[in-house]
Amino acid sequence: MDNLREPHRTGAWGPGGSKDSTMAIEAQPDPAASRTPPAKQRPNAFESLRNRDFRLLTLSTISIGFGQWGQQIALGWLVFVLTNSAVQLANVAFIGGVLALFLTPIGGIVADRYPRRTVIVCATLADTLQATVIAILVLSGNVEVWHVYLFSLLTSLTTAMNQPARQAFVADLMTPATLPNAIAMNSIAQNISRILGPSLAGVLTAASLGAPFVFVAAMRGLACINTLMMHPAAGPIADRPTRNPLREILEGFQYVLA
Repeated sequence: MDNLREPHRTGAWGPGGSKDSTMAIEAQPDPAASRTPPAKQRPNAFESLRNRDFRLLTLSTISIGFGQWGQQIALGWLVFVLTNSAVQLANVAFIGGVLALFLTPIGGIVADRYPRRTVIVCATLADTLQATVIAILVLSGNVEVWHVYLFSLLTSLTTAMNQPARQAFVADLMTPATLPNAIAMNSIAQNISRILGPSLAGVLTAASLGAPFVFVAAMRGLACINTLMMHPAAGPIADRPTRNPLREILEGFQYVLA
């Protein structure tokens, strides 16, 4: 029993040098036990849309997508009506697709070397202009087969300049924390237009030959307005590549094929 140690006691010393009979055992609270874990912040599925410029870019991407996919349906049907030839229809689609395939890498080089907002604005303005012209030609009855080939080539050219710049521009607008959400939202916007654009163009084509072209011109005009309303900070010019562009294209193909 002598080896047992008394607990630490506190109390006042009374008269005569004896300890007061009132003693208390100190109880030290455990700070870890009383600490509540921090509440986990749930991710917001629409976090990136809080950025004004990204909202405008998303609306512009949806509109330009409706115009792009709608025009593919409209041009195909138009050339078939003018020539009654399935071969001509296939030629229009083939030529436009092949041109876009080879021009898109060049569009990526342009997006890396020039202000991306400027590239997007110029390409979207060109899209709007050519869509308006062909709509006028169709509505006036003055459209010819060579017009269809010409506008198919022009659309491939502007799309090859537009799409790479739009994809890269997402990273210019967002912070590293919100970039993954922005990429997902941009993909959703593209898929919405890819699904609904041809369907709406088909319905309008059944109503009138000129209706889908008016729709395409309106969508591209809306995309142009949304694009012009974006005013982000300019990217750092010094960080843009200065290497041989042909070497960059070759390295890109080598990376894809590796």
